Amino acid sequence: MNKFVLLFTAQSMKQIGIRMLFTLRRFGLELLLLFAIICFNLYFNLVEGFTEKISFIAFVALVADAAMVLWSEQQKNKLKATLLRVGVVLLCVAYACINIFWLSSVRFTEQLIWLILAVIMLLPFLGVGHQKDDVPAFHFILKLMGSGIKAGIVFFVLLFAVSILILIIDGLFGITLALQFAPWCLWPAFFVFCYAVPHGARRYNYSLQSPAFFKGIAFYVILPFLLLYMLIVWVYLFYILFRWELPQGTVAWAVSAVMAAYLSCYALLYPYLMKNKSGKLYLLMTKVLPLGILPLLILMTVGVVRRVSDYGITVGRLYLITALVFYYVVCITIPLLKTPRFRWIFISVAVIILLTSVQPMDYHQICKRVFVSEIRQKMADGIDPEADEQLREKIYYVSTTFGASALNGIVPDDVIKIIAPWTIDVPVQTSELPD
Repeated sequence: MNKFVLLFTAQSMKQIGIRMLFTLRRFGLELLLLFAIICFNLYFNLVEGFTEKISFIAFVALVADAAMVLWSEQQKNKLKATLLRVGVVLLCVAYACINIFWLSSVRFTEQLIWLILAVIMLLPFLGVGHQKDDVPAFHFILKLMGSGIKAGIVFFVLLFAVSILILIIDGLFGITLALQFAPWCLWPAFFVFCYAVPHGARRYNYSLQSPAFFKGIAFYVILPFLLLYMLIVWVYLFYILFRWELPQGTVAWAVSAVMAAYLSCYALLYPYLMKNKSGKLYLLMTKVLPLGILPLLILMTVGVVRRVSDYGITVGRLYLITALVFYYVVCITIPLLKTPRFRWIFISVAVIILLTSVQPMDYHQICKRVFVSEIRQKMADGIDPEADEQLREKIYYVSTTFGASALNGIVPDDVIKIIAPWTIDVPVQTSELPD
C-alpha cells in the first residue's frame, strides 16, 4: 500500500512537472515579460523613480501576446499563425510607443486597465474560435474565471505568508526587512493562472448544462431584481408623463442598471436558453424583456439630452451616450436573432473600449481639448471667470478632472486657487461637474 502511495505521488509530481514545463513553453514570453517588469520597477524605483513608460509598453506586449497564444493554438497553419501573432504584438508595441513618446499620454495605468478589460472580453472567443453557438465560449469563460480565482488565492496566500515571516523575524531577532515582496507574489500567481488555462480538447465543452450556482444566482437573485428595476423605471415613466415633465438625469443610471442586470442574466442563463428554446424563459429573455426595455431607453435618451444641454459634455457623459447607443443595438438585435448568441455583445464591448479608451485620442483627451479650447477663447476675449458662472464651472471641471497643469498659461494660478484650490500641483483627479 505504501509503495502504491509513493508511486502515485511520484507519478503525480511527474505529471505536474510536465504540465509546468508545458506552461513555460506556452506562456514563456508572458512570464518572462512579467518577471522583467517586476525586476525593472523594483530596481529603478529605488534609483531613478517609477518607470511607468517602459512598464506600459511591456504590459501591452504581454497582454497582446497572451491573447494571440490562445488564437494561434487553434490554427492549422502554424507558420502563418506565428507570423500574424508576431505582427499583432509588434503593432501593439508600436501603438504603446506612439502613445508615450509622441502624444505624451500620462494615463498609462488607466489605459492599461481598459486594454486588459477589452482583451478579457475577447479571450473566450479567441480561445474557442468560431462555433455554431456560444456554449463552448460560455464554459471557457467559467474556466478562465476559475483560473483567475486560483491565481488570486495564491497571490493573497503568498502575500500573507511572507508578511507573517517578516513579522516573525522582526519580533524574534529585531531585524527589520524592508522588502518589496508584493510584486514578487504576483509572478507565481500569474504562473498559476497560465497553468490553469485549458488547452487542446479541454477548452471545448458543448454541454448545455449551466452550473447550478450561476443558474441559481440568475434565477433567484438577478432576474427578480431586473424585473423590480424595470417596474420602478416604468412607474417613473408613467409618473413624469402624468405630470408632463422632463426626466431627471439620474434615470440614465437606473436604465443602465436594468441593462446590466439583463445582460448578466442573459449570459448566465445562455446554456439553459439554448436547451429550452420553446420555453417561457426563452421567450422572456429574447423577446419580451428587450422590447420592454426599449421605451426605457427612450426615457434615458431624453434624460441624457437634458443633462448635456444643462451642464454640457463631460467624459462621463460621453461614455454614457456611447452606452446608450450600445443599449439600443442590443435591445433591437436580440429579438431579431434566430439563435441567441452573446459573442457579438462581448466583441462589441471590447471594440468600444478600444475605440473610446485605449488610444491616444480617446474620450478623455477629446473632452480635455474641447474644454481647454473654450476656456482659452473666453480668457482671450477678456471674460472674467468671477463674473461668468459657465466659465468658472469649466475651469473647475478641467482643474479637478485633468489637473490644474492643463490650464498652464491660460488661467492664472490665483484664479484656479479661488475656484479649485486643492488642484494646484495635483496632476490628475477624477471628478464630475457639480449639478
